[in-house]
Amino acid sequence: CDTGTLIEVKNIFFNVPARRSFLKSDHVEFMHIRHEFERIAMAHHDVKLSLVQDGNEIYNLPISNLRKRITDILGKKSNENLVPISEKTDIVTISGFVGKPESAKKTRGEQYLFVNNRFFKHSYFHHAISKAFEQLIPAKAVPSYFIFFDIDTKKIDINIHPTKTEINFEEGKFIYSILLSSVKQALGKYNIAPTIDFDIDHSFDVPLSRRNEAPKEPEIKLNPSYNPFSTFQKNEKVNRSESKALNKQGFGQNTSPKDWQNFYKIKEDQSNEKNSLLQETDDYLKQDFLIRERYIITNSKSGILIIDSKRAQQRIDYDQIMNQFVTAPVESQKMLFPLNVQLNKDEISAWTSSKNLLKQLGFQFQMKKEELFFDHVPSCLNDKKPDKCIKRITQALMAEQSEKGELAHEIVLQLIQTNTPITSFYNSHEIKDFIERLFSHFEHSFCPFGKPIMQTVSIEELTSNF
Repeated sequence: CDTGTLIEVKNIFFNVPARRSFLKSDHVEFMHIRHEFERIAMAHHDVKLSLVQDGNEIYNLPISNLRKRITDILGKKSNENLVPISEKTDIVTISGFVGKPESAKKTRGEQYLFVNNRFFKHSYFHHAISKAFEQLIPAKAVPSYFIFFDIDTKKIDINIHPTKTEINFEEGKFIYSILLSSVKQALGKYNIAPTIDFDIDHSFDVPLSRRNEAPKEPEIKLNPSYNPFSTFQKNEKVNRSESKALNKQGFGQNTSPKDWQNFYKIKEDQSNEKNSLLQETDDYLKQDFLIRERYIITNSKSGILIIDSKRAQQRIDYDQIMNQFVTAPVESQKMLFPLNVQLNKDEISAWTSSKNLLKQLGFQFQMKKEELFFDHVPSCLNDKKPDKCIKRITQALMAEQSEKGELAHEIVLQLIQTNTPITSFYNSHEIKDFIERLFSHFEHSFCPFGKPIMQTVSIEELTSNF
């Protein structure tokens, strides 16, 4: 039995297990169980295994090879991203698979190392694999790998951590070099590593259909009698109707200098020039200005006020969605065609465990195997970016936020970050209306991401710059 804590209730003592108080939500605890099951299943692909939760079969894995076992766990589409790796030396034998660069992700989850069919973690070996993927994946991306080490048990120590997942290797530096070279060799063998041949000059490539033709010197044909300023003649290869029309407009005819001066002469009305100039100047001083279609400049008591319209729009959208979320579901729109998004089992579990909250925010979806089919999305979401927003929300769900309010806050942040465009203004009245709507919000100085929305430049600061 677990050691526990004694709790007194009306002179009655209960023995509550201490570990139970440290348990997290059912979703999080089952995710840990599934991860452990996947590790065992990959290490023993020659054994039939199954996993059931609340009567629902999560996994039913038949006896197979390693590649089939990996695709059964991660999905059929992962098969095309697996690159085999194999290296045999006197120190260690390395086998398994690494993922192609396009399968790399921003978060960890598909990194598996096994020594003698036992799962372990090793940051030093992870660095070797990441170094092999340099210049192939983004800086913060993490490659996927499923690598098995076969080594003499006398050269490893598993008693350095209570969880037995960290192992010390006697010849770790040599294994690091072997692992780095084997991963690079596997990527190069399957033409994944970038190659540049400096010995080939592509500037002289000749199409196959013209390789047997004799080269000809290009000819330049000139018409010595051509005069672009001459009038159109009847014997020239020009249609008469076109010539008459052009000549009628003054082209190709002898035009006097006086006519050309009249052509460029601008008629000006000097009668009301002074009054109109004063009126335009007065309106000019009262207007607000928009710089680069984003920054609004307006007058203030102490100087001028500069407003970032994009951050201001984020504040307006965030407050509107959160206020609506508290009282009623966020308005959603039905997709013309259901949007299917492929996710791994952890990500699908995160979406399904928060299904009620996501429905309140305008997302409605169905789960089919390794895919989610979205029928409805929030109406405020741009139709061109729903998949991008879903990826951002998936990252927020995987952060394991415990409180409903915090999770809703993160989801709305990702929603407005993906969807907020630069607001378009057509006249000064729309700018003034936008400023009034911004100042009607309680927190109008900062956007939901904590960045300032406006900045005031005083008259003293303006004077000091001149």
